[in-house]
Amino acid sequence: MDQKESRLKWVYLVNLVFYLVPVWFRPYSLMEIGWQLLALAGFLVCYFYAYSTQKRRTLLGALGIVLVASLITPVTFGSISLFAFAAFFFGFALPLRYFALLILGLGCWITLLGWWLFDGVWEFSLYGNLLVLGIGTMGQVEQWRQKVQRQQQQSKAEISQLAAQLERERIARDLHDILGHSLSSVILKADLAAQFLQRGQQADALQEVQQLGVIARESLSAVRHTVAGYRHKGWDSTVQPLLELLRQAGFAVELNGQWQDLTEQEEQCLVPVLTELITNIIRHCQGRQVWLTLQQTGQQRSLVITDDGACSTIEPGQGLKGIAERLSLLGGQLSWQTDPTRFHLQIPRTA
Repeated sequence: MDQKESRLKWVYLVNLVFYLVPVWFRPYSLMEIGWQLLALAGFLVCYFYAYSTQKRRTLLGALGIVLVASLITPVTFGSISLFAFAAFFFGFALPLRYFALLILGLGCWITLLGWWLFDGVWEFSLYGNLLVLGIGTMGQVEQWRQKVQRQQQQSKAEISQLAAQLERERIARDLHDILGHSLSSVILKADLAAQFLQRGQQADALQEVQQLGVIARESLSAVRHTVAGYRHKGWDSTVQPLLELLRQAGFAVELNGQWQDLTEQEEQCLVPVLTELITNIIRHCQGRQVWLTLQQTGQQRSLVITDDGACSTIEPGQGLKGIAERLSLLGGQLSWQTDPTRFHLQIPRTA
């Protein structure tokens, strides 16, 4: 029970004023007043017992209230208010079909008490039945309200968990793309530096080592920005450095076509996709030439990357799976073939 519900259980007791009203209109004896106070104490015990999150306790407490109300009815017709409390608990704790049966039985019992104890006074039975039906229905409404509230809270929790999972996957993809590309560059530069040293070309080796430092600093900055929600560099400022990296790795590169008017969302998706594809070529391609073809129409953009390396099969790893996931966010897709090795991605144009 939360703090709000804990306070409300005291507020609801204000309705006991209707239990005490008859005292001001009838000359009760001291003994009758004593019985009424004793019944009130019994009601409070049952009330706080019923005001529990456990359905079994709620029902037992409500039945206890019915018993107390029935016993005090011969003394005061203010017992109607106690029956109303019991009806609320029945409505709150029971499914509709069981509540309907129980409220019907309670109404019949109140009618019998009225005709038996207040012969000819039909108001007790009429008011009692109307009150327990109305208050019991309020209990049903409260049960439904809390059920909806719990479902909403559960949905919010599930959405939060899903959002956290998607965010972890996004960060994992970004780190994989950035570190995969950066480490490939580091390996390439280190190999070049080693070759220059073996040939005695100290100046060239020093230049490659200096570029290693630049790559390491840029990678560290990229990782920090990614974790903080970094948005990737623009497409135009990324393509040429990647093509230059291919050339440094010994590939002849040919770029045909261009894309225009890329949206920010498209750039955020396509920059890491191109980076991953170029990194895969540097790592795995045994050929020496790469062709990139960019095309766009009014409805679609496409990129085809072809190399002359010999490849019989392509097993999709985390990199290709990450690319497919990114493209799916834009409604795009990735396909590939071998002999020659070719990757073909398509996305619907949004600008």
